[in-house]
Amino acid sequence: MTSDSAESMNVLSVDARKMPIIPLLEFFCRKHSIVLTKWAEKVVSKNEEHTTGWSVSGVSNAIYQVPDFKHGGIVDLRQETCT
Repeated sequence: MTSDSAESMNVLSVDARKMPIIPLLEFFCRKHSIVLTKWAEKVVSKNEEHTTGWSVSGVSNAIYQVPDFKHGGIVDLRQETCT
């Protein structure tokens, strides 16, 4: 059952997987009528305010380049690091 669900999500999100996290969440909310909890809405809103204007570029499946206005940054999701 788990792999069927995962495969279904993969098919639906082929284009969305290349998006930064905020547009990705918005994509799934629009497509699937996902309702966030009040806490999650607060977190997303706060993060969205702090990251407006940032550009996220995929380097690989788990590594992203995220330059902000002051610094450049590399986010490694596997290693859970940000430089």
